[in-house]
Amino acid sequence: MIELLTWATPNGVRPSIMLEEVGLPYIVRLVDITAGAQFSSDFLTVSPNNKIPALIDDDGAEGRRVLFESGAILLYLAEKTGKLLASSGGQRDDALSWLFWGTTGLGPVLGRFMQQADVQNDTTRSDPRGQEVTRLMHVLEKRLNELPYLATVYSVADIAAFAWIKFALPTIMARLSEQLGSTPGIARWFESINARSAVIRGLRAPKIRLHQRASDSE
Repeated sequence: MIELLTWATPNGVRPSIMLEEVGLPYIVRLVDITAGAQFSSDFLTVSPNNKIPALIDDDGAEGRRVLFESGAILLYLAEKTGKLLASSGGQRDDALSWLFWGTTGLGPVLGRFMQQADVQNDTTRSDPRGQEVTRLMHVLEKRLNELPYLATVYSVADIAAFAWIKFALPTIMARLSEQLGSTPGIARWFESINARSAVIRGLRAPKIRLHQRASDSE
């Protein structure tokens, strides 16, 4: 059985979406980052960088496997199942390139942007965070005007980017719509992924476990 250690954040739902997409059974173990559970000694043995998500697979090909960082988990699950990542060739190259664009570029920038949005009433063109969000969204829009998905077909790259777009898009559109302009490619791509049944289940997984835990404590 796979154990997913996570919380209901954009990074935290990437693996649960992937697990639902590839059809692997798993259990969710919540790591309450609002209470500092990510700093517990038990969690640090799994994720030394004290960040969710992390994954434990007791049925790995070479025995027990332990991974942290959402990008590494997506890649592991794709290679374990042979799904959502081409085994070779240009589509694999594209998927890996856009996967790491989503995990090292888009995600951190949107995270900082959303943190700033919580304490600032307006995000203007002169705000460096807003400028970088706009630039990255234009990169995404250009790609999705050319192709239906980031690596032509739906892949781990789309899951990585979608999780953060899902979280941040309302704020982006409210604060940066003038700078962004029309983004039909992103809109089409977002609606397509957001409607997938596996994505809906994956987004709910940490929240469902949270509700279950709350019910158990009543």
